[in-house]
Amino acid sequence: IGIDDIEIDGMHVWSDGTVLDYARGHFNRYPTGKPDKVYTSEDCVEEIKSRSGFYWNDENCFKANAFACELDEAVERCEPLLKTPPAVLPTEILEQPFSVLKSAGIQPAFLKSALKRRKGRDTSDGSN
Repeated sequence: IGIDDIEIDGMHVWSDGTVLDYARGHFNRYPTGKPDKVYTSEDCVEEIKSRSGFYWNDENCFKANAFACELDEAVERCEPLLKTPPAVLPTEILEQPFSVLKSAGIQPAFLKSALKRRKGRDTSDGSN
């Protein structure tokens, strides 16, 4: 979860360098008896789910686990503007870069021919 005691055994540090000071009331989800350092290589902290909730466990840092990220409070959740994909034909998608290149004075022949081939398919049988 981004906490380890790799540098100094017993001094847990967040990945940003902030030291956890349990005596000052810093957040601690270790159950009684943890961390236990059953193995000397248990320098990282993982979160485990049990029947009664979630708790921390000391674990080997090379164990693959999911991770959590801290977000700045100023970051607001944003909703996507489009709920469904727009109804855009493939030819319209091809025309967009073509228009940009054309406005820059570039006439890419390969893009013209791809656009012509695609337009022919879109209008020939009514299917994409």
